[in-house]
Amino acid sequence: MKMKTLNILLASIVAAGTLAACGDNSPSQTPSAQAPVYLAQTGTAGSASYGYNPASTSIQFYVNSAAWADLHYTVNGGGQNNVRMTASGGNNTYTVPNLKSGDVVRYFFTVASGNGALDTAWLQATTGASGGGTTVASTCTLQAENYSNAFDTTAGNTGNQYRTDNVDIEATTDAGGGYNVAWTANGEWLAHNNITFPTTGAYTLAYRVAAPSAGGVISADLNAGTIPLGTTAVPATGGWQNWTTVQRTINVNAGTYNLGTFVSNAGFNLNWISIAGASCGTTTPPTTPPTTPPSGWTLAWADEFNGSALDGSKWNIEVNGNGGGNNELQYYTARPENIRVTGGELVIEARKEAYNGKQYTSGRITTQNKASWQYGRMEARMKIPTGKGTWPAFWMLGNSIATVGWPASGEIDIMEHVNSEAMTHGTIHWSDANNNYANYGGPSGNLDFGQYHVYAVEWDASAIRWYVDGNKFHEVNIAGGVNGTSEFHAPYFLLFNLAVGGNWPGSPDGATVFPNQMKVDWVRVYRK
Repeated sequence: MKMKTLNILLASIVAAGTLAACGDNSPSQTPSAQAPVYLAQTGTAGSASYGYNPASTSIQFYVNSAAWADLHYTVNGGGQNNVRMTASGGNNTYTVPNLKSGDVVRYFFTVASGNGALDTAWLQATTGASGGGTTVASTCTLQAENYSNAFDTTAGNTGNQYRTDNVDIEATTDAGGGYNVAWTANGEWLAHNNITFPTTGAYTLAYRVAAPSAGGVISADLNAGTIPLGTTAVPATGGWQNWTTVQRTINVNAGTYNLGTFVSNAGFNLNWISIAGASCGTTTPPTTPPTTPPSGWTLAWADEFNGSALDGSKWNIEVNGNGGGNNELQYYTARPENIRVTGGELVIEARKEAYNGKQYTSGRITTQNKASWQYGRMEARMKIPTGKGTWPAFWMLGNSIATVGWPASGEIDIMEHVNSEAMTHGTIHWSDANNNYANYGGPSGNLDFGQYHVYAVEWDASAIRWYVDGNKFHEVNIAGGVNGTSEFHAPYFLLFNLAVGGNWPGSPDGATVFPNQMKVDWVRVYRK
């Protein structure tokens, strides 16, 4: 999967005082016309920051792009200002108005990246006297699950989350969410590569750990054990998801190294590792699973969403405001604001805006009359929004919908989610019984929708089975049309949509964030 939208975290500006920008790696620099922005993913702590003394209070922001960048800034801690900037739209330059000496401007960019999108974003302070600068210490934060290499004493990922190799990974309840490496055992280890220590000296090495009992020990080293860094004891925290931070001081010569984390004695969970004063290299594994078909299945159809637009040979975009038969509140449009392919994924975006008599807009696409299947494995890797009134869905309808209507056509809901529930729903609808459904909250009972998951059904002449991340959670017998299920022995087409409101989720409330997005990394259909 290609690069996604990034939040770019930047430092502060003090007008006509110190300009703290994210620049190159020299500790002192004369202000230039273009101070480059340091691109760092949200949650990855800091870049080095340097101080300048601009000669005036003029501060400008620039983008150089065919896409967009949203500038978000405050002045002296006031309300946040939001400005969309596009090179092609003639608004690629923005000057912060009405600044006076001593004002503090704090800012960050949200930018599009990839597929010819944003190339550069920077700020400019009017050139003046050269300014001395003082380096502000950065912190390298390594998510444990984003290891470059690892060894686990047992086969398979017991937690069934995030990666498919042998390290056990589960969703974490620690602050910030995401995942943690779980249930470590004596002799296991992780490696995170390309950690840069800018100067020779002391650094603080910290671990975020959880352990039901004391006795665990973490040994750290650099470059596969050639430089030992000592050990850190892991205390009892009261449970596998009760988190605390332990740390120690290490002394390292300047340079770039690979960090090793070795487990001794009793088990514990590890969420992240941080090194104050160091900077992180790229250790995140590929986010798109391999395209190897599941055992016994052959890939018959797929969309990896790697282009720059939705493939019209595969998809229809529905345009209507009929409420989907559920009193939904959105108007489905074909606008790029609501449906687009960018960064290697399909984005369906729900927006709060007046449009054709509705107060919300969103998107819905189908393969109707372009691709359909009787039986198969249908799966998609997705990240879905949450919040009151949200209703993302990945589902199927029978080709007969145009002639017999619903529910006689049959419906297979591979994934539905409403509001902020910690579970996904799998359902079928048909004429005789109308519905059969089940819910799934993951191995822990609390599925983390801040992450991508693979949602799938396996459908054959005897049954329909539902899966999340390879875990089966529901099965319905349809053999011989039992219980009137003859509708499920005919071709069906695929749908993706993001509804707003309706009979099931109810209306959004003041806490629901708009715009919100459903992202689809890929969708695949396998046959036997």
